[in-house]
Amino acid sequence: MATAEPSCDICLKLHVTKSASVWCSESKEATCEDCKQRHRIQKATKNHETIPIEDYQELPLYITNIKLECEDHNQKLDFYCSFHSEPCCTRCVSEKHKDCREIKPLPEVADGVKSSAALSDLQDRVSDMSQVIGQLIQEKIDNKSNLQSTTIIDEVEHVRKAVNKHLDTIQDEMLTNHGDNDRQQIDNIDCLVDKLSEMKTNVDEIANALEKTKQHASNFQTFLGINKWIREIENHEMELRSAQNDQSMANVDIQIRINPLLSKIERDVSEFGKLEIYNSPPKKLVLRKEKQGQQLLIPSSPSIRRIQLSTIRSFDIPKGSQNV
Repeated sequence: MATAEPSCDICLKLHVTKSASVWCSESKEATCEDCKQRHRIQKATKNHETIPIEDYQELPLYITNIKLECEDHNQKLDFYCSFHSEPCCTRCVSEKHKDCREIKPLPEVADGVKSSAALSDLQDRVSDMSQVIGQLIQEKIDNKSNLQSTTIIDEVEHVRKAVNKHLDTIQDEMLTNHGDNDRQQIDNIDCLVDKLSEMKTNVDEIANALEKTKQHASNFQTFLGINKWIREIENHEMELRSAQNDQSMANVDIQIRINPLLSKIERDVSEFGKLEIYNSPPKKLVLRKEKQGQQLLIPSSPSIRRIQLSTIRSFDIPKGSQNV
């Protein structure tokens, strides 16, 4: 988030320190109450949009670091190239983008972005993915709880009472193996839960950043922020699909098969039983909004009314000619 307790930038130039009350994203300045009034009536800044400094401090760091000037030419970014998906200044248009046909004024592109289908779709995808990850985490926690039940131990002890003397050694071996397998599977589940929790934290951060941006950021800042978060959420979607297809995501169940020859244990049985790990497929949770991201920019073909005609060649038709 933005830096805490900023001071008025205009007053600082006069070597005076005052707490700022509003932020102007176009001027990139924080102003106090006195300077705010002058900012509103000056010709160069009267049309600038400002937000309370408290709202500015809630914005994601990526949003507050967005620059309105071209880093290459130090000129204002007035245009947006749909082909390269980047803002550009006048010099960029004439130099780097001179062959690009999808150049539009940046205000025209960013106008209405907060109510756009792209922003709404991204929020839905973030919410959807957060919900799916939460359900996967709960499934793993339930699986872990089932692994920690005493069913196997109770069954072992029930058989153990019938053949107490001979089973002392092999019971200890069986319980030790059970404990090792149990801990190994629990460690695996904990590792998966940690990975999914980290993924969910990242997704929730995007969701929070989106909400703050939608509430407080300028259209320009929101527009560029969406491009970044769309790429990030697509990466998380790929990670989630990959994790769900991984064998390690299978639900684990440890069962025991009791040796049917226990009645002849002293003579025939040399081991208590075999621990077997069964992997059942996890629930397949589908991302409802998967890969359905709306395009921020949809290039439109020029209307026929906007087509301008130019003279290529002219000629005269002789009077009286009938076969033309």
